[in-house]
Amino acid sequence: MRWFGGDSSRGRPTGSSDRPRKDRSGATTVSRAEVGTLIRALAERPNMVDELAARTTHLVFAALWAGSVCFVAAVVLPLARDGAFNTTRPLEVISSRLTTVSRVSSLVLFLSGSHLAGTTYNVESLFGSVNGWLVLAMVALWLVLTALVEIAAKRFEAGLTGKKIREPAREALPMFWAAAVAAVGLLVVAGLLSANVARLL
Repeated sequence: MRWFGGDSSRGRPTGSSDRPRKDRSGATTVSRAEVGTLIRALAERPNMVDELAARTTHLVFAALWAGSVCFVAAVVLPLARDGAFNTTRPLEVISSRLTTVSRVSSLVLFLSGSHLAGTTYNVESLFGSVNGWLVLAMVALWLVLTALVEIAAKRFEAGLTGKKIREPAREALPMFWAAAVAAVGLLVVAGLLSANVARLL
């Protein structure tokens, strides 16, 4: 393979130890090692973009999910419990939207997390490394958060059908607090994984 040009340093793959040579015609020749390095770099680029997209999507939806749950637990339900709402309609809409956000986020996290785990870990590293344990912890928190939001929202909506506000809010609040704790834990574990905390141990 030849790269034509007067300067033999141009077009040389970075990190190659083989220097380009010139043949009798003055053209620069490139070794097989340099070609292999260039091909590997081009082949790895789509994988890097794919991983970056998956990680970004994973973190964005985790933050959206956690933020929604924490907002309902810390703001909406305490206000409803204290009688700040005169009608059940706003609370029904909020609960319905939260359920939708929770289900969509749970699905996206499952798909993106499965993709990342499948391309990053094997069975040995998943169960035998710090990062692998963090992944398993995230899966457990994902299951807990999904279940808590579903159960709490259903109970809250069932209470609202009786045109009551304070009592359903008071009864649902502990489960939403537990869901908020799980949501914060999910974000903490995601942050530890992103920072590759295993390097510090």
